Amino acid sequence: MRLGKMNNPAAKLHREIARAAKLGMDYLELTLEPPYTVADDLNPAEVRRWLGDRGLDVVGHTAYYLPLASPLKRLRRAALEELRRNWEVFAALGITQATVHPDHRFPNGYTVADIVARNIETFGELARWGKELGVTVLVENLDGIWGQPKHLRALLAAVPELGWTLDIGHANLGVPQNRTVELLRTCGARLRHVHLSDNDGHRDLHLPLGTGRVPCKRLVRYLRTQGYNGTFTLEVFEAKEGYFRLSCELVREWWQ
Repeated sequence: MRLGKMNNPAAKLHREIARAAKLGMDYLELTLEPPYTVADDLNPAEVRRWLGDRGLDVVGHTAYYLPLASPLKRLRRAALEELRRNWEVFAALGITQATVHPDHRFPNGYTVADIVARNIETFGELARWGKELGVTVLVENLDGIWGQPKHLRALLAAVPELGWTLDIGHANLGVPQNRTVELLRTCGARLRHVHLSDNDGHRDLHLPLGTGRVPCKRLVRYLRTQGYNGTFTLEVFEAKEGYFRLSCELVREWWQ
């Protein structure tokens, strides 16, 4: 098991890399988002040096708000062009896998089947680019339709090159009980990466572990019993480092 943290795109990247190293992380989850980590503004050689100097590995992540299933073709095309540029930067950094959020928007007149079909089309194109550049595309479960195992399974089945990022916090939103186990039973063969945070069951609060309603301890242990031994990104968005450090200690304790 390896622990990492995501950079805050509203902070300078070299400082976020230094912070991740100071917190004892194994890797940085590099999200390419404005204002400070837009793909076109980064120098991959410089970023590689910053990471190497701090002894950090790196995985990829992309902006969560891109209109990947928009019925407006030029808008969808622009989102895809942005992701294509992201993938070129990831490849230049030696990143081998990166996470993308599926689009869950429902324009008037469109059904769940329409949204699923448009995402399948988009992720099929992304997966082809990923194969070309050597960076596997990971789709992340959300709440709503992309928290339902049947829709996530349909997307993964339609695009065999995709991997899956399990977000345990998202699996806790708007449901009677956390859906992590149900998702793993349906899609576990494609699991490549995990996001972990706590929340109140209603909002994606990114709380420190043990301060909300996510059964983090039980689910971390369950993942180990299922043979998962990969990367865990702690998405604890708390300014005080003590809360992040405590979350790291808890994960390591539960894992043992």
